[in-house]
Amino acid sequence: MAAFKKAVELDPLSAYQVWNLAQTHSLLRNHEEADRYCDVAIKLTPDWPRPYSFKVLCDLRLAGDAASARTVVESAQRIRLANDPWIAYSRAMVDLYNGTLREAAMRLPSEDWEAFESQFYFVPKALLRRYSAR
Repeated sequence: MAAFKKAVELDPLSAYQVWNLAQTHSLLRNHEEADRYCDVAIKLTPDWPRPYSFKVLCDLRLAGDAASARTVVESAQRIRLANDPWIAYSRAMVDLYNGTLREAAMRLPSEDWEAFESQFYFVPKALLRRYSAR
């Protein structure tokens, strides 16, 4: 944590460093700080989808706040990030969390990505389609 804080202190305009600090707070289950640093990263680079996606997942996992998560997805969609796999995955997770499976099931087949993947995740679209078919 100290190293990530120092990195942000040394380079406060680096959205990547701020996002790393948000992730670290999330792993420590500190939703308020994770949320705050996601907001800072979004302000620094509003066209970068990762902070939006991560904020959605923090809202869902740490706060159980699907309304806030949906608002974040909608704000990313307004700036033309809707087709990005990070945002599409986040939108699917909000639908699954809310139980709005029909919307997810109808949208997923037309999306351009086959799997959401990152350092921490590999989620094939087929798996999300199966979840939404319940």
